Amino acid sequence: MAEDKWNPSSILQFTSITFQWFLLLGLGVWGGLQLDERWHCKPIFIIILPLIALSYCFYALIKSLQNKK
Repeated sequence: MAEDKWNPSSILQFTSITFQWFLLLGLGVWGGLQLDERWHCKPIFIIILPLIALSYCFYALIKSLQNKK
């Protein structure tokens, strides 16, 4: 019989990855707003910090998918 790809542990793993994405992007936006207000440079950190968080999220996603092979 074929191995079931959608077992509860894989669903839980991808749910935790989704939580990490939302948490890191939220922290990036919040941190960007705080730093922009503090240093009076409005559009810089609100763009840079979420991009850094998104880059890390993609890196972690690719690493987790490579480990599944």
